[in-house]
Amino acid sequence: MLDEPTNNLDSEGIDHLIGFLMMYEKTVIVISHDADFLNLFTDGVVYLDVHSHTTSQYMGDYYSVVEEIEAQRKREQLKNARLKKEIQANKDQANVFAHK
Repeated sequence: MLDEPTNNLDSEGIDHLIGFLMMYEKTVIVISHDADFLNLFTDGVVYLDVHSHTTSQYMGDYYSVVEEIEAQRKREQLKNARLKKEIQANKDQANVFAHK
């Protein structure tokens, strides 16, 4: 497990680390804010959703996974908006019948 492994490394150190990670055959969990660094060797991402407190695993390079997560988030927002409208319509209909 590596947490921000490029901190305090010069470019030569970063290049050496990237080479190591690309050749290493076992699983490594890397936490970093450097998207370009992650994309060089990533073939999967574990996404921690702070809202639902769940994790999801995605396969692919970092940028592809970010796009997939964003698309999923937009689909969920649209679904939630649709459900909110449906709930409000049901409440409005119930109020009409309650006043009769």
